[in-house]
Amino acid sequence: MNQVYIGDTEGSLWRFDLSNSSGTASMAVPIETFDAQEEHPFFASLALLNVGGPTRYLFMATGVDIMPDRMNMEYFRVIGTKDDASKSKPAKKEFDFAVTRHAGVSGDERPISAPAVAGDVVFYTTTTEYPNDPCRRCESALYALTYDGNVAYGNGSGAGGVAGSKKSKGTKGKKTKKGKVANQPSTEAITTWEGRPSSPFVADQHLYFTADDQLRIFGDPDDFNNGVTAQGVRVTSWREQRP
Repeated sequence: MNQVYIGDTEGSLWRFDLSNSSGTASMAVPIETFDAQEEHPFFASLALLNVGGPTRYLFMATGVDIMPDRMNMEYFRVIGTKDDASKSKPAKKEFDFAVTRHAGVSGDERPISAPAVAGDVVFYTTTTEYPNDPCRRCESALYALTYDGNVAYGNGSGAGGVAGSKKSKGTKGKKTKKGKVANQPSTEAITTWEGRPSSPFVADQHLYFTADDQLRIFGDPDDFNNGVTAQGVRVTSWREQRP
């Protein structure tokens, strides 16, 4: 791969085209492939998938769970784009959802780090904290979307989730105190649990992540050791939490 993608805290995603001539590396002028606006900064890495030729899908989330709460402000987002790396033009937006599972309640939901891709599904984890109820434990959720933003699992019945895509609009939003429109839930989370999660990680056709001190695994319990990578022990991520 001869491109590098970097997001900034102003909400822009940049592509840097690299080349090598006679042992000398060079970098072209960066191309802004997506603009999420300054209200939606990029802090974490993104997930990338090549689908043949110069075309690749990019999946990302704005914001981070350790930022101050965003109550009554614009919600952070999960985004999917399709980039033609052979062209100097913005990527095509496949989906763009506001994280609003607790819109209109006291919760403040935020994405966790980078998403994970498995087959034709992209997974996101989020944490919801409760600024108005500081004694309440935070709550986490796992979402699964297809490349074009449809629900990969579940029925999308409105049990909570992300909303606001041009392809999956959800119900009409309500005005917040500052006049922003809060998109209402339309995409169902696969599961929710108490505690703060890690980023999701895919290995050997299984999805792994932690919630506080518990390891969570999704996949076929009878289907192991047939992944495309070398098998072995994988340390995905860790975070020490202190009171």
